[in-house]
Amino acid sequence: MLNACKSGDAISPDDSYTIGLASRSSIHSKWKLVSFENNQKINYEVVLEFKAERNEKGRQILSGKSSINFYQADFIIENSKLVISNLSKTEIAGNASAEAFEAEYLKRLSETTNFNISSETLTLSTAKQQMTFKLNN
Repeated sequence: MLNACKSGDAISPDDSYTIGLASRSSIHSKWKLVSFENNQKINYEVVLEFKAERNEKGRQILSGKSSINFYQADFIIENSKLVISNLSKTEIAGNASAEAFEAEYLKRLSETTNFNISSETLTLSTAKQQMTFKLNN
């Protein structure tokens, strides 16, 4: 594995991840959505990636592909809680069913407050809802 930085970039250790390694216990990986709290099968390819890099404001970023559009957001992990902000997406049109699913998924993602990683499974949740992802290599 070879990593490089732009001139002026600095990488410093952070308690929330291991630099350069996407381990089974690291949130900094690519994940595929497999179900909501009711174990309802997901009929769309939904990918979420938590990146170790930071944006120009120093915030960590996530990105992915929902049923139609690509999306991105900032995130921080604070006191074992996940805070997602500044969620944005492309504006590609799709069929009504895919658009409704995407709106629900992005709403759930933006409301997420808790996360748990167990083996190769990531669970994002609030008090009322849950999304389960599997590691997507």
